[in-house]
Amino acid sequence: MILDALASYLGEQFAKMVKDEAGMLLGASGEVEKLTGMLSRLKKFLANAERRHITDAKEGEYVHEWVRKLKDAMYDATDIVDDVHLKSEQRRERYASPYPGSCSNSSLLWCLQDPLFAHRIGSRVKELNERMDGLFKQAEADQQADTDRLKSSSTPGNPHSGNPRRTAPGIIHEDIVGDKIEEDKRMLVDWLINHDKKYLVVAIQGVGGIGKTTLAKKIFHDQAIQDTFDVKIWLSVTQDFNEAHLLKTAIAMAKSDKQQIPAVEDMALLEDALVEALRGKMLLLVMDDMWTEKAWDNGLRVPITEACAPGTCVLVTTRNEDVAKVMKAAHTHQVTKLRLDDSWTLLQKQVRAADLLII
Repeated sequence: MILDALASYLGEQFAKMVKDEAGMLLGASGEVEKLTGMLSRLKKFLANAERRHITDAKEGEYVHEWVRKLKDAMYDATDIVDDVHLKSEQRRERYASPYPGSCSNSSLLWCLQDPLFAHRIGSRVKELNERMDGLFKQAEADQQADTDRLKSSSTPGNPHSGNPRRTAPGIIHEDIVGDKIEEDKRMLVDWLINHDKKYLVVAIQGVGGIGKTTLAKKIFHDQAIQDTFDVKIWLSVTQDFNEAHLLKTAIAMAKSDKQQIPAVEDMALLEDALVEALRGKMLLLVMDDMWTEKAWDNGLRVPITEACAPGTCVLVTTRNEDVAKVMKAAHTHQVTKLRLDDSWTLLQKQVRAADLLII
């Protein structure tokens, strides 16, 4: 996510201020450290939001509004960083010394001795902390309200329980891509469409928040994938997955218009319904955010391996390399961080796109 990259950059800059004693000079060391903590918290929050794949219109509306406000706060944080750096350079030039190291980059203490500037920056950091704290409280309250709403609708016997379509992958804008992501996508797509096995398992493995889901979405929406597979199913598994819910979701995404989703929790009946929906079809199944192979073994493996046509593929994203091994993945792709130039390109494109949406 683009805000995740920006949060990482700003977190590093504010941490450097504290290390260089600029925070002490600004009279706001505690506030600067608090803001650094806020940015670290933001990264975790964004990683969680990415895993949730928000598709509900009402929920999406308040999330987009929250992201807009957060983007404004990030711009203000960037302004603070830029102002401190600019002031440092101005004072360094004004009081330049012929002796090397007299105003080194490793210490801003002497270079920023300006009480009025220090007070102004300290006040801005404090105000930004208050704004971000308010945004987090708002987001947490909205998430809790949504969780309560889902629980109230997820009653036994309700054929719409849990809203199976909720796990469908979100739309990926074409600009959300760097060269490295495109290279990885092309390689993985080639693995998926050019094999001679009855079914193939491919894994995308890496730490949380590094971009596994984003890469999987790019693959899922690729035109070659759309043209190759008869059925495409996306399942968001997560730690607290429900086996019956996953089967219902798979049936909903694979079924013909005439086939009904069984309004039961009986695994045998659900497996039979999935077999009927998939029989003779070439399938791409994406199982996103898998923490254990149980989601595959307990309900999905048998119907898919028995009913689907040769050429079927299962694409797994996981933090745990053991999941890929147990599922006998033919290929495991390790996701690494974006290159710096790709990160900045991604940031610029997303900011421009967000500005257009707001207008």
